Amino acid sequence: MIVSSVNHKISIYDKAMKNTPGIAAKVFNAISNTDADIRLITTSEVEISLLVTEADFDTVYQAITAAMSY
Repeated sequence: MIVSSVNHKISIYDKAMKNTPGIAAKVFNAISNTDADIRLITTSEVEISLLVTEADFDTVYQAITAAMSY
């Protein structure tokens, strides 16, 4: 893992994730369609967090936002 001051954390948090299947799949599918440098991924029952480079932040954020739009 490379840690520097130009990394950004993106977190997706929702209590409903615990009982709603497929949310992680949507997030991971969205980011897999980008060429982003994902430095770290952590998950829990209600949260997914990503550490991305500053250069890829907008791309990843927009991809996740588009995937999660209902």
